[in-house]
Amino acid sequence: MTDDRQGEHGPGDTRPYGDEELHGRADASDTQPIPPMEQQADAPPERRPRRGLLVGAIVAASLLVLAIATVVTDIWLRGASERQVAAQIEQELPEGVSGDVDVTIGGTSMLWQLFIGRFDRVQVSAPELDVNGAILDVEVVLEGTPRDRSQPTDRATATIALSEAAVSELIPIPGVGDGLRFEDGRVAFTGTVEILGFPIEYRADATVEADGDTVLITPESVRIVGGSAEFELGGIAEDLLRIDPIPVCVAQFLPDGAQVDELAWEGGVVTVVLEGEDLVLDEALLERTGSCD
Repeated sequence: MTDDRQGEHGPGDTRPYGDEELHGRADASDTQPIPPMEQQADAPPERRPRRGLLVGAIVAASLLVLAIATVVTDIWLRGASERQVAAQIEQELPEGVSGDVDVTIGGTSMLWQLFIGRFDRVQVSAPELDVNGAILDVEVVLEGTPRDRSQPTDRATATIALSEAAVSELIPIPGVGDGLRFEDGRVAFTGTVEILGFPIEYRADATVEADGDTVLITPESVRIVGGSAEFELGGIAEDLLRIDPIPVCVAQFLPDGAQVDELAWEGGVVTVVLEGEDLVLDEALLERTGSCD
C-alpha cells in the first residue's frame, strides 16, 4: 500500500514535510513584500527632532528671562537711588529753607552707573521751595555727578522762578525804594537823590543784564515824581540826577563758583538761570557762597 502523500512530492522524494504542510500554509495577507534595493535607497530618511533647535530655544528663553530680570533690577535700583538722594537733599537743606524735593536719575543703565560710581544726569526739582518766606520754583540739572561727594560734578544748571515780591524780598537793591517792578521787558523802580541839598524822588525805567555774579540795572529814562504827577526829564536834568547803572552783587546768594547766566521775566514771574562747573556737592554747598569783595 502506498502513501497518498507521496504523490505530492513525487516518487523517491525523501524531503521532510515542511511546516506549511504540517500546520497549513500561512495566510498570504500576513506577509509584506520587500521592496527592491533601489527603492530603499531613494526613500527619504525618517525625520527625527533636531536637538540643535531645542538647545537654541532653551538659550533664547534663558536670555529673555535674564534681560527681563536685568530691566526689573535696574528700575528698582533707579527708584531706590532717586528716593535716597531726595531724602538726603531734604535733610541737608540749610536753615530757613524747606520744601519737598523730587529726584530723577537719567542716563544709561543704573547698574552700570552704580558700578562706575558716576551718574550721567540727575534732575532735582523743588516746585515750592520756601526760602525765608519767599516761594521759589527750583530745578537743578547735574551732569557727570560722582557718587563720591568729595569729588566735583562736571556741570550744574539751576533754573529758579520767583515772583517780583520774592526778588525784592530776597535781594535788597541799594537806592531803590519799593523794589523792582517788571514791565514789558524792562524793570521800573523808584528812588530818591539829592540835588543842591534837596531830595528829589524819581521813577526810572531800566534794563537788566546778567554779568557773572552781578546783575547790572541801567536806567534809560527818568521821571520826577511830585505827588500823583510825573515829569519826564530832558538830557540836562537827567544828567543832573546822575543816576548811574546800579550793580547788584548776587554772589552772596549763590554757591561759590556759580554765576548768573540768564535773566527773563513774563507775567510777573522772574526766571533766573545759574550755571557752574566743577562744583563739589557736599553738605556745605549752600553754606559756601561767593563774595562781593
